Amino acid sequence: MPRLRTPALLATLLLALAAACGTVSSRDWAVVEATIWRLEEIDGEPTLEGVDILLRLEAGHRIFGNGGVNEYFGSYGREGDRFATSRLATTRMAGPPDVRIQEDLYLALLDRVDRIRVGDAWLQLLEGETVLLRFVPLR
Repeated sequence: MPRLRTPALLATLLLALAAACGTVSSRDWAVVEATIWRLEEIDGEPTLEGVDILLRLEAGHRIFGNGGVNEYFGSYGREGDRFATSRLATTRMAGPPDVRIQEDLYLALLDRVDRIRVGDAWLQLLEGETVLLRFVPLR
């Protein structure tokens, strides 16, 4: 999915996709938006041990978290199971090379996400049918 640069484009895309909405209910979204999520798998692989990548989605369509080294923030749009980020920004702190590589991959994958899937104790962010990022609630 192409990168959306303005809220108007994001809204247009989500409206166009509304007819193809998935099964993520309003109740599911309420849980997603009330939870801080910790990344467990990135592109099918476990995350680096001892490095927490966190995601928070607020009901006001604000996204923020920690990529392992840097804080990130921006906005997102949603409709049913459709999901897209817009205008993500990060702080610019230095960190260990392996953690920065993982953080860069995480942010690149987050940019590609176009769908969301919610379970009892997990959240998956997908591109089409491919799970890019798998989260569990932060405990």
